[in-house]
Amino acid sequence: MNQQDFLTKRDQYMNGNVFQKNKAARELFNYLIELCKRLSKKIGFKAESSEMEDIFSETAQAVILNIHRFKDEYNHSSWIGKILKNKFLDLKRMKKRRGGYAVISIDNRNMDEDGNERMFDIQDEYYCFADRIYYNNLILEINNTAYICLNSTQLEIWKLKWEEDLSNTEIMHKLKKDKNYIAVNWMRAKEQVLKTLERKGKVDEILLFKHQDKIAA
Repeated sequence: MNQQDFLTKRDQYMNGNVFQKNKAARELFNYLIELCKRLSKKIGFKAESSEMEDIFSETAQAVILNIHRFKDEYNHSSWIGKILKNKFLDLKRMKKRRGGYAVISIDNRNMDEDGNERMFDIQDEYYCFADRIYYNNLILEINNTAYICLNSTQLEIWKLKWEEDLSNTEIMHKLKKDKNYIAVNWMRAKEQVLKTLERKGKVDEILLFKHQDKIAA
């Protein structure tokens, strides 16, 4: 599927009738799975086979859910590759937190199947220094947004959840509040941060924010 075919499927999925939407979604999903397989080989990402399959599936779903954000001037392979990369980094962070080890190697080959862009410049195990800086900058922008847009109650829970990585139960004991109070204010905090990031047009921050383990809790 070339760039024009991808744009056509995007438009069919966004603007077509029910039959066209379903057909476009199936064709996009199948194409995205195959593209993810090719891109992962070019990047040099490695993980357990079952984990690879999950990552490919999650990436395909994320692309389809966010396809309305894809602009005509974007290169679709590079755009999808960035989403795929974030999924692999999520896996690495999750395994590291649980005491496991996910080998993610990044090589010097081109990220883009069309040979137009290079997403990684050096070879490194896990992810390269430049990418760590970029990731940290995204996290910093998300946190700064929270400090700007949240009220005092939401911000208090945000600090404990996002910065200290406490569970809801730990926050309940620390603040001496019930479970519903924590859950409701955490949900409102997430919604407010996401809306503010969307207003600011922070696409990469939004993608990272939605796929953080702590956000799903």
